[in-house]
Amino acid sequence: MFFRDIIYTKFFISSQTQLIMEKERLKRYKEKIELAEKRISNIEEALQTFWKETSKLAAIPIDGFILVSNQNGQKYAKQEVDSEIQSILLSYRDIKTDLTIIDVFRIWLFSKTLSSNSVSVKDIADFPNAVIEDKILSTLFNDYTFSQEKNSIEIINAADISGLGNRVARALTNMGGNVISVSTSDKTSQTSQILYFGDKTYTVEKLGKVLGLATFQTEKQGISDVTIILGKDSANYLPF
Repeated sequence: MFFRDIIYTKFFISSQTQLIMEKERLKRYKEKIELAEKRISNIEEALQTFWKETSKLAAIPIDGFILVSNQNGQKYAKQEVDSEIQSILLSYRDIKTDLTIIDVFRIWLFSKTLSSNSVSVKDIADFPNAVIEDKILSTLFNDYTFSQEKNSIEIINAADISGLGNRVARALTNMGGNVISVSTSDKTSQTSQILYFGDKTYTVEKLGKVLGLATFQTEKQGISDVTIILGKDSANYLPF
């Protein structure tokens, strides 16, 4: 009986010790997960900041991004673009992007169709002024359907934020938009919206997607086909 009690006691102590060690191991594992999640959150926040600042700097909407290293600042030839995107595709898990692997695969397939003289590399820092910058960027980021529809666009700044209307107008113009008027409302509005007369065109859908605004059909036609009203809420999510 005495020896059995000793064995039972040792077994109990050993089990308790293992349980404590397992709890400590799980605690350290949880701390590592929390640290990793914090780092991921910081990276995502940094990428969002990069995305917004780039949109503001270039005055263009960015649909997606892939961060790659180009330490030598070399100019890419068509073959190098092919290999670069293929490398990104193969190392997808290790790159920084908001694109899906299917998106990257489609970009790679598209890059295979490019001719040798279709690749153009521009450094924004080299542009002498905003006029030259916009002229070059509008040729690079022009949305063909958006520009060909030629829907007239009016922008009303009701956000009480100086220069907001002109910033949006610059970005839409660089996309190929037909902005005919930018004005400031006498009254501020809390919410932003897009009003359109007639059919819901590609232009209306594109504006809603790029600006992140709800679109509403109106029965009364104003001076334009589409009217963008920028309210105070636009300051929280507009990329430019």
